[in-house]
Amino acid sequence: MPKSLGEDNHFLLRLIAERNPEVLSISIDSVEVFRAKFTEQGLETLLDLPIDASKQRWMMTISLDNDPIPVYSLSLGGETG
Repeated sequence: MPKSLGEDNHFLLRLIAERNPEVLSISIDSVEVFRAKFTEQGLETLLDLPIDASKQRWMMTISLDNDPIPVYSLSLGGETG
């Protein structure tokens, strides 16, 4: 994990710096669409699925180290695009 994450950054970046996780996962509507491993050089992509931009989306979640409780959730309210 790069050491350049400072206090002035977004709370999610601070949390990542504090936890020092090995894996980042992003899911949309309970389907994992992105997974990456933290390295000294940044993120190494392990999974990057295409997303159908015309389909309504309801929830995006970000999880660390396969924890079933996400560290961040965002309601997408049925948005497309």
